[in-house]
Amino acid sequence: MEDQGDQPLTLDVLRQLVGNEWAGLLGEALVVLSRDTEGNLYSPFNTYAHGRYSPVYDLTGEVYPLES
Repeated sequence: MEDQGDQPLTLDVLRQLVGNEWAGLLGEALVVLSRDTEGNLYSPFNTYAHGRYSPVYDLTGEVYPLES
């Protein structure tokens, strides 16, 4: 995958990374996220859920349940 600088992480990009570029990493490798594009405040990816993201400010927002 060509380096295009900081880009939003979509499901398509994640699939590309996991399927190809990260395929050789150990399964126990911890996924760590950065709070912003400058690389401030790193933390491990803790949980996941299916929901709808609604931005409130630039890159922060709320998550709501999906409608059936």
